[in-house]
Amino acid sequence: MVLASSLSALNWQKLFIGCIVMALYTLVLQGQNNPFEISSRKAAKADSSATGTAQALNPFELIKARADASNSTVLVRDHWKQEIDRLLNIRSDPQQVRSMLFWFLLFLTFMLAIAVNLNRGLVAKLYRTSFNLNLFNILYRDSREESRLIFPLLYGLYFAGLSIFVYLSLIVFKQSNYSMLLIVLAAAVMLVYLVRHLSLRLLASVFKIGKEVDHYLFNIICFGSLMAIILIPLDFVIAFSREEWARKLIILGAVFLMLAYLFRQLKEILASSNLWSRSIFHFLLYLCAFEFAPLVFLVVYIHRQGWV
Repeated sequence: MVLASSLSALNWQKLFIGCIVMALYTLVLQGQNNPFEISSRKAAKADSSATGTAQALNPFELIKARADASNSTVLVRDHWKQEIDRLLNIRSDPQQVRSMLFWFLLFLTFMLAIAVNLNRGLVAKLYRTSFNLNLFNILYRDSREESRLIFPLLYGLYFAGLSIFVYLSLIVFKQSNYSMLLIVLAAAVMLVYLVRHLSLRLLASVFKIGKEVDHYLFNIICFGSLMAIILIPLDFVIAFSREEWARKLIILGAVFLMLAYLFRQLKEILASSNLWSRSIFHFLLYLCAFEFAPLVFLVVYIHRQGWV
């Protein structure tokens, strides 16, 4: 009996000690980070997302470099656009504008006098060829046989005279005293005629109508040369007349230019009747695309800039 009681007491002691050891082991496990816990998985996901974000923000990545390049390009373009808008919207003193126009028109008048003195009979020929197709064909043939400096000179004076006429119209009717407006108008007028000449040369090379196109271009040059002789004196009078007289002269000049332009188109239609009679649709398409569309674009651009 004594032995049995001693064995049972020993078993209870082992059981008690085992329970204490298990309890301590459990406490130790709770104090450590179990890799199988859900919170550890969440932490691992957070670490992976942070690593992915760091990789996306890597400055050495190609996509990042492209984005920076495109952003810098946009910033440079916006900067230049703001600078151009600022220059275009700078108003000038009306007295300074009148002084600038005086010296500029005086120079153009001097160049016109030189051009007319190079061939005094050309002015009368240009006027007569506007109403006579036979005389126009003779003048066209003579111009091809000999080089004439007077035509490029008068044609350039026409660009300047037309630009000043539009500029004076904006000053008188809209008080658009912008310093850079005259340069913009001159560039726009030259661009319109450059597109017209290049498009006609392209049509001549595509459809093999070089002779007809040369005839048409010479008609445009003759029209511009004749208008230069009229526009530059008219600009001089408008620039230094009273406002009410300037308004009337501008209206009369605009009506005259429009009628002269329509008359030139009618004259060219009659001169090239053998060409457009075979394809009147293409001729009308050319008129809409290269004669009227550039003028419409120019008017829309001036209107969007707030100059009218």
